[in-house]
Amino acid sequence: MGVNMLAVIGASAMLNCTGRRTLMLLWTLMCAIFLIVQGIAAIKTLRGLEIVMTMLFVSSFEFGPGPIVWLYNGEILNDKAISVAVSLNWFFTILVGLFSNTIINAIEIGPTFFLFAAFNLVSVVFIFFFMKETKGLTDA
Repeated sequence: MGVNMLAVIGASAMLNCTGRRTLMLLWTLMCAIFLIVQGIAAIKTLRGLEIVMTMLFVSSFEFGPGPIVWLYNGEILNDKAISVAVSLNWFFTILVGLFSNTIINAIEIGPTFFLFAAFNLVSVVFIFFFMKETKGLTDA
């Protein structure tokens, strides 16, 4: 929890200095990298490294995908679209929570981290091609 709090404080300072797209690309890629290393650490039972990778993943998430999704949606969507985006975000969050243990039991912990890393890498590609930069833009 302390790592999360410190990351949020650091991320708050960066959000207005750097573009949303840039931060999303960088930090989503970092999430993927930390998940890959965490998967390797889980397979090799390097518990200390797993803990460090967990903290780095949480920090990366709080610098990018955590807050920026909410800010970006508020900048580009109308009220109805925001309600759909929020509903989808929470729906998929619930799915991850509900099925993570099932996935871990089916394919073990290391490959589960690789699966989540793959989702992050797909997100990086999506962000690169489809996310527009909003830094410096006005509502008009």
